[in-house]
Amino acid sequence: AVTDMQGNYAFGKHREGKYLLTIQSLGFRTLNDTVHIRRSSLGNTYEMRKDYLLEEEATAIDDVVVVGTNVTHYLDRTVYRVTNADRRTAVTGLDLTNKVPQVTLDRINETVSSSDGAVTILVNGIAASAQELKTISPEEVGQIEYYDLPPIRYGGGNAVLNIVTQEVRDGFYGGIDLKHAVPVRWLNDSFYLRYNRGRSQLTFRYYASWHKSDAQFVDDEYRYALNGTDYAQYLHTSGGYRSFYNDFNLKYTNQLQDKYVFQATFYPSLRNNENHYDSQIEFLEGAAGMQRYGNYRTESKIFNPTLDLYFWRQLGRKQELIMAITGNYFDSGLDTRSSEYDSADDRPVFEDFLTVDGRKYSAIGQALYIKNFEKVAFSVGERFAYESNIAHTASWLSGDRQERTTRMNNYLAAEVSGKIK
Repeated sequence: AVTDMQGNYAFGKHREGKYLLTIQSLGFRTLNDTVHIRRSSLGNTYEMRKDYLLEEEATAIDDVVVVGTNVTHYLDRTVYRVTNADRRTAVTGLDLTNKVPQVTLDRINETVSSSDGAVTILVNGIAASAQELKTISPEEVGQIEYYDLPPIRYGGGNAVLNIVTQEVRDGFYGGIDLKHAVPVRWLNDSFYLRYNRGRSQLTFRYYASWHKSDAQFVDDEYRYALNGTDYAQYLHTSGGYRSFYNDFNLKYTNQLQDKYVFQATFYPSLRNNENHYDSQIEFLEGAAGMQRYGNYRTESKIFNPTLDLYFWRQLGRKQELIMAITGNYFDSGLDTRSSEYDSADDRPVFEDFLTVDGRKYSAIGQALYIKNFEKVAFSVGERFAYESNIAHTASWLSGDRQERTTRMNNYLAAEVSGKIK
């Protein structure tokens, strides 16, 4: 029997006879007593009451050394448990990837790579990015899984880094990253905010990158022969560039532990690039010389909204269903112009241009069923990728060209995994 918090205890009915009663408690001397149960001693109550007082006793034990590890190796993966010491040295979940020796964290570009090549990043088995890990507090991360032999549910291609979170606490978590360089007018800034409440999480992230430089100088020299005539061209070029990237990310997650996960992510991206150069040119044809000047301009833009939907459901105790689909739209444009003129009379001696406009739709989807048996797991799923360039137009000096392309990939995959003994 075990006593309650007040030390009370009770035994069930016992036959008449002699019993050894032993009472033990940590920090007290063990008490032994012989109890005689007789009908005459019980009387009409059928109950015997015995009270004991234990004496305190200090117990000395030998030194104890506890040896543990926060790394566990499996056939297909290595699991790294995150400790409080790890959390104290990290600001975001992205910093915790330094705990995995197989991967390398580039803090400037916010990318994760491995000696095996590219790394696919997941959060609780759902596709994510290195930038999204910044929206996760270190206190939320329980362990990190590194798959060098990933199962088909994770694509089966690149190495996989899966961030497994603990129970999420309600509230806000966010931050701002500012990276500026004054001489070349350069900035990479980001803002992220996450709100947790119950089963739901709402995450917003904004990334802006702006680069500008108007103080680039280049000297080029070209020499060649054509039809027995020697040519030479000396260029003194000055110019610069400007780029502006805007990336938004809005994600909603609703999940119930070990039951289901639904996640919807919308991330539009808008990017512009511009280059401009002016040149002073000395042109030689044989012994004759000519002074020229030229200019070069190029501008490009890309608008790319993406919608990603993910659903996971536990079917019974040993079955799982995963469904995911990602849709993309691209609207891109490129305009490039290059000209040279004779300095004496401003007569054009060279002109070239290229204009490209393109729009594309694409979708990638997957459905996967997983059945877990006692010693093995069986997975079967279908994956498709569809891409359509609905309008791709290019114009240059020799004319125009239009293209329309459509591509569809579809495959069925199955996998049996388990272990012997």
